[in-house]
Amino acid sequence: MKSCTLIINNLNDGRFLPGLVESIRAQDCDDFDLLGIDAGSTDDSLAIYERLGVPIMDCTGLNQAASVNKAVESIKTPFFAWINADDRYEPNFVRTHLELFCGGVGVVHSDLWIQNEHGMRRVHKPRGIHASVEDGQNYIFHPTTMISRAAWGHVGRFDETFRWAFDFEFWIRCNANGWRFGKIEAVTATWTSRPDSSTGTRGPEIRADIRRIQDIYSLPTDRKYTP
Repeated sequence: MKSCTLIINNLNDGRFLPGLVESIRAQDCDDFDLLGIDAGSTDDSLAIYERLGVPIMDCTGLNQAASVNKAVESIKTPFFAWINADDRYEPNFVRTHLELFCGGVGVVHSDLWIQNEHGMRRVHKPRGIHASVEDGQNYIFHPTTMISRAAWGHVGRFDETFRWAFDFEFWIRCNANGWRFGKIEAVTATWTSRPDSSTGTRGPEIRADIRRIQDIYSLPTDRKYTP
């Protein structure tokens, strides 16, 4: 059995799938399975998945949290990661993450490239879980993360009532339940910032999710993120 499963999350972003799959197959470690999830695409995503030889799970009608939960329930590997179709892994992603899982580590994350729609990119060094708790903001970028299924099972599934910030809420629960966070001081992924992405078009909804998390867990509130 492989050590981890890489889960591709997709809805109508078929044009990005070949680049992402190429980045996955360029890994310098082959200790992973691959699973594609699709929430009901109406573009050519399913045909592209099939052409690329990626197994597909039908998640039509599910939000991203529910889709990832369904995928994680189906896998057998002890670790998993999920990534959106327009993001990319560096060749060191799988190897460097697996190396850090030991004694109570539930989540491993890393530095990343942030790339805009013009292909320009810069290195970003996320501040991590402690800064997230102190500031009440999400300083862990999910494309850089790999998660222990033991942690996911212990603290509970991703909360499907959060459409946009369910990852942030999960990090807070992991930390509250004593799971450690490992940090790789190297770039292992690229997060793409596009004006037509959910991050670019759903600002008020994302901020509302974050505010609700701040309220539930009594985190500090940064007023500039108030909806």
